[in-house]
Amino acid sequence: MPDKMYKVNQQKRLQSNFMYGGLIGIGILFIIDLINQTPLDGTLTIALFCFSIALPFLGLLIVRNYQEATHEYTVQSTHMHIANWLGILGIFAGLLAEIWHILWIAGCIFLLCSLWGIIGYSLFQTALKKANQREDAEKPAQPS
Repeated sequence: MPDKMYKVNQQKRLQSNFMYGGLIGIGILFIIDLINQTPLDGTLTIALFCFSIALPFLGLLIVRNYQEATHEYTVQSTHMHIANWLGILGIFAGLLAEIWHILWIAGCIFLLCSLWGIIGYSLFQTALKKANQREDAEKPAQPS
């Protein structure tokens, strides 16, 4: 049972579909690359399993967003949050495994740069929310 209902945010829905579609494209391209690499060693097998797990979840999220477009309200459910994390982390882990297979130091660099990006994005989001809260607090009340 969902915890809360929310108004559908069309902008967020479109951005999410763009992101999920891009991740699906990346996953498919890397799976095509794996087809030529037989037999698969350990890291390439891990990559294949990661992509195989992630792609259906990302497809599910696109279908969910398509369904939300026809409704005014949406719900946030735990299983959709889990699908979101499994899809994104699955693609990330698959990419890491493929890059690690090519050269382990490149895999380490990819991991460190990804962590840097995640931390930077989180800090940006926090600063953006704080700036908008201050802006809302400073606005004078509109007379009715």
